Amino acid sequence: MAAFELTAATMAGLKYHGKVSKLIVRAAGGDLCILPSHTDFATPLGRGRAKIVTEDGSEIFAKCEGGFLSVQKDKTSIIASKFDIE
Repeated sequence: MAAFELTAATMAGLKYHGKVSKLIVRAAGGDLCILPSHTDFATPLGRGRAKIVTEDGSEIFAKCEGGFLSVQKDKTSIIASKFDIE
C-alpha cells in the first residue's frame, strides 16, 4: 500500500512520526484528506479530530487545534497548538 511520512508536533515536542496511508484533518476551511502523492499544499488548521490511517490499516485519532499543515513531496507536517493522541 502506498504511504507517506507524517510528522505532528507542538511546542511541547514530537507527538507522532511515521508512515501513513491517509490523514483526515480539520483545516480552517473544513475537513480535508491527504493521500500519498498529494500535491504540495499548505493550510491553517482549525479545531477538530484528526484521523491517521497507518500503513497496516490501523486508525489513530487525535484532538488537533490550531497551527498549520504542510505537504511537500510525500512528507506531511503538522505544527499545532494542540495535538493529543486519544
